[in-house]
Amino acid sequence: MKEESKITLHPLKSLMIVLIGTEKVITLTVDENDLVMNADGEIDCPMETTLRKNKITAETMNQWGIESVRLVEMTSEKEKVLYDFEPEVVLDLLQI
Repeated sequence: MKEESKITLHPLKSLMIVLIGTEKVITLTVDENDLVMNADGEIDCPMETTLRKNKITAETMNQWGIESVRLVEMTSEKEKVLYDFEPEVVLDLLQI
């Protein structure tokens, strides 16, 4: 059986999920324990895991008027948007 190796980011990097709403922006830090390697060999995370850990539901997102959801890589110098999702895609993930 192949042993899974732990995925870690560079010490000066972090991944964030940014929920952009009509009146507020919410930034959530992704736990390193939730990171996975996607089929393209890039670090990714199951977004619904981080949202659920922070008790964010589809209802909450609708109340906040979320218009965009982004997976962002943060360093001390810059912010890089890795993925930009339509809120409907994320809402579907939360329904599963």
